[in-house]
Amino acid sequence: MGLKGKLRAAFILIRPYSLPGIFLLYYLTKVIVTKNLGLDIRFLFEFVPVLFGWIFLTLLLEAEHKHSNRERIPYSYSAIALIITVVLAVFFNGLTPIIPLICFIVFTFLYIKKNSVPILGNTSFISRGFAEATLFFFSLSILSTTYLQASNIMLALAIVLITSARNLIGDIRDTKFDDVTFTARFGNRLGYVISIFLYAVGGLVLFIISNGTLGVVFPIILMIILLAIIDNGHMFHRLSVLLSAITMAAYILFIIGDSNLLLLLNIIFLSIICNLVFYNLVPRKSNPDDIAPTFGIAPWSREIQPNKSAVGKHRRIASNLKPENSPNLVGG
Repeated sequence: MGLKGKLRAAFILIRPYSLPGIFLLYYLTKVIVTKNLGLDIRFLFEFVPVLFGWIFLTLLLEAEHKHSNRERIPYSYSAIALIITVVLAVFFNGLTPIIPLICFIVFTFLYIKKNSVPILGNTSFISRGFAEATLFFFSLSILSTTYLQASNIMLALAIVLITSARNLIGDIRDTKFDDVTFTARFGNRLGYVISIFLYAVGGLVLFIISNGTLGVVFPIILMIILLAIIDNGHMFHRLSVLLSAITMAAYILFIIGDSNLLLLLNIIFLSIICNLVFYNLVPRKSNPDDIAPTFGIAPWSREIQPNKSAVGKHRRIASNLKPENSPNLVGG
């Protein structure tokens, strides 16, 4: 594969659907520091090391795991991303960002080793949550030298909880094809219960630090209700990525005190949920059979164990895919 094909594969594997959420993470830190929504050229440039920090995490994950059904990503790509992250962070705010960056790198390594060390695989959703929180502190440290304030620490705790819940839902989605994650060992029932618990505690923390602003936690409340009554791990993981971005946007609007925009944001989120949940429930001949949610069933009320034979079958199928008879979305 040529350089163009490798770069296209790398772009797909950095999860472009997560990039708006990473920008909102940075934007949240900017609003915390400046207390306004204005963006200038310097603030946009200061987003670049945060972006490359995220790229470092995703490309290192791909290089480490070597999925048989994905393009191979060399370790050099993640190394380049890390070098850019370090150089730009030091350029913008001296040595201040170094400690949170080191913490981010540590939790990133704990996360990417989930396939190698069983205990890290079982707790990978937690290490991913801490990686997100340390990226939050890293972003803050680029903009300010006084980032370890009580409110920021509480917000980081909420980020840990919400991100951990999101990644545990990702484990639920992949239970049949994984053998190292929490749900692969303990089953989806406990995975659903813990994800609901993490969202509930994370929402409570946000409710406290937002002075009881219901609009900040309303999206999380909706998510908890849906997790309790609908079974669709694939849909929930997509929705959880969106929820993280919406929650950060809601907290931004709380900081600047715009209750009208906060209400509008919640209405938009509600409309997205209704589309994802109910669209495929309307009978249509064109509806895919495998993505409609099972409505009215509490997924955590029954056990869903990993299918070990499906794991082997999935891997064999993936390794035997031929370019001429199978679309390659990330190939050259």
